[in-house]
Amino acid sequence: MRALQKSLTPVHTSLLTVLSIVGKKGYYARTNEELRLFQDLQSLDYVTLKKGTKKVFILTEKGLKFLEETQNNHVAEKKEKGRRITKKRFWKLIKEAYQVYSSPMRPIVKIPLIREYVLKKTQITSEKFDTMLLQLFSEGVVELQTSLNAQEAPGGIPTHNGILYYLTILEQ
Repeated sequence: MRALQKSLTPVHTSLLTVLSIVGKKGYYARTNEELRLFQDLQSLDYVTLKKGTKKVFILTEKGLKFLEETQNNHVAEKKEKGRRITKKRFWKLIKEAYQVYSSPMRPIVKIPLIREYVLKKTQITSEKFDTMLLQLFSEGVVELQTSLNAQEAPGGIPTHNGILYYLTILEQ
């Protein structure tokens, strides 16, 4: 049964979705292929035959729960994919933001401004931004400096050396 559950195809899931839409009326398996697919779902207790019929299937509570979990997992995967960013793209966005906020007279930029710029362009989290920025710092590509006053550094990156609040790009 567990092996069958893992081998459910998108067609199986689509049939469950159709059943969730048609409700108690059920769905008539018109072809032998549909009948086989519904029988797969029936063996997992996701569907059952409507009383008094031989080919009309309805969704069970277990099937509905499985469908909801599948949809929730799909949404979570989609969000997670959106949170992924390559190191190359991250570096490109850091440079773009730096060009927007820096000038020859002010080569130091507040990290929260850079973070806001990057987060608007991507779906990464603030924590992911901090981790990736610290990685660039450890590689010597950017210089990060602490704020002298912790109260004046909201949005900085807390470290054991203080709150990193300013960024300078060392390597273009």
